[in-house]
Amino acid sequence: PPRFSQADLGPLLSDAVAVVRRDPAAQSIDITVEGDDVSASVDSEMLRATVLNLVLNAAQAMAGRGTIALKLARADGFAIIEVRDDGPGIPVEIRDKLFEPFFTTKARGGGLGLPIAKRTAELHGGSLDLEWPDAGGTVATLRLPIRPTAPEREPGVTQAV
Repeated sequence: PPRFSQADLGPLLSDAVAVVRRDPAAQSIDITVEGDDVSASVDSEMLRATVLNLVLNAAQAMAGRGTIALKLARADGFAIIEVRDDGPGIPVEIRDKLFEPFFTTKARGGGLGLPIAKRTAELHGGSLDLEWPDAGGTVATLRLPIRPTAPEREPGVTQAV
């Protein structure tokens, strides 16, 4: 289960971006982080891994060149983390499979990144959505409730002490 604590989300995004920037395959990708200062009760490690997965997916889809923009905002009681790339997008015929465990289009992928990212969002009481703008690319939007304390646990789930 998640271990919730109050965290500033901006540094969390910056940490994930720093990891991607060290990848030689991402050296020609321009990655930006902008937005509001937002603090929320989250499992920082789970959320960092989720953002890292979304940014890595974007970088890998762009074949080493292009732009990835991360934006952090606050709206209607939610922290909104948007990861937008200007890559080729995702083919229509596979979009409905993206959150299925073990589905992958990568030669060295396990197909668990997006399903785990979606589950992480749900464990935080939020959501993860993907969109494909007409102009191209992919937009991943992670919505997490802003609250001063951890969400209620799911029935039947116990938390280790």
